[in-house]
Amino acid sequence: MPQNDLIQSVSRSLRLLDTLADAPEGLTLQQAAEAAGIKPTTAHNLLRTLAAHAYVERQAGPPRYGLGPAARRLSDRVEANDMMRRVERAVLRLAEELPQTRVSFAQAVDGDVMATLRTTPERPGRVERSSAQPMSPYGSASALVFQAFWDAERRLAYRRRYSFAEYGAHLWEDQGRLDAFIEEVRQLGCATPLGHRDDGWRAAAPVFDPRGRLIGALGGYVAADQVPRVGFTCRQLTETVATLAAQLSQTADARVAVEA
Repeated sequence: MPQNDLIQSVSRSLRLLDTLADAPEGLTLQQAAEAAGIKPTTAHNLLRTLAAHAYVERQAGPPRYGLGPAARRLSDRVEANDMMRRVERAVLRLAEELPQTRVSFAQAVDGDVMATLRTTPERPGRVERSSAQPMSPYGSASALVFQAFWDAERRLAYRRRYSFAEYGAHLWEDQGRLDAFIEEVRQLGCATPLGHRDDGWRAAAPVFDPRGRLIGALGGYVAADQVPRVGFTCRQLTETVATLAAQLSQTADARVAVEA
C-alpha cells in the first residue's frame, strides 16, 4: 500500500506503542517523541488519546509513559490463542499415538476444573469443545494436577467447594493419603491415580504458559473395558502425556516438536 494512503495518526500511534513496548521502565514525553520520530506536541496528543483507551498509562514522579492494561490484554489474547492452537495439535497427536485413549485439555473456569477440549475414540481426528461439566474433584487426574500446582489459597477454596468428606473420602479413605499423592504429583510433574476408582488408566500433566503460569492440564483416559485391547501400557500413557505437556509448556524452540 502506498505510504500516502496510510492514516498518519494511526501510523504514529503504532510507532509510539512499539517504542513503549521496548521500554519496560517507561519513557518521558520527549524520549517517546524522539524515539518515534515525531514532535513532542503530536506525541502528547496521541499518548493522551491512547491513555484514554488504556493502551498507554502515564506514570507519575517524574512523568513517564508505558504500555497500559489494554495493550497487555491484547498481547495476552494473542498469546493465549496461539497456545490453544498448539494445545489442539497436541490433543490430536496424543489421540493418534495412543488409540482408544480419551484425551482432554482441562482448564480452571470459575473455580471449577473443566475439560474445555477433548477427543474420543468414537470420533477420531476431531477436537470437540466440551460442555461446561466440572471434572471429578478427587477422581480426575486433571483436577488433581490443578490441586498440586495451584497456590494454597486456590487449593483451599476448591476444597471448600468440594469437601473431601463428600467427594473424596470414598476414593482416598483419608485426607492424608490424598495429600501425599498431591505432593507426589508436584514432585513428578504428572498424576496417575490408579486403583482407587476403577481399573481404567488415567494420566494428566500440567501445562504452563511462557510466564510460568498454570493454564491447563493435558490428560488421557483409557476405559477399563478397553485396557486389554490397547497396544500400549499405562506407563506409556503417562510418559506420552507428560512429554507433550512439557513441550507445550516450553517456548518457541519446543513448538516445532509439538507441531511436527
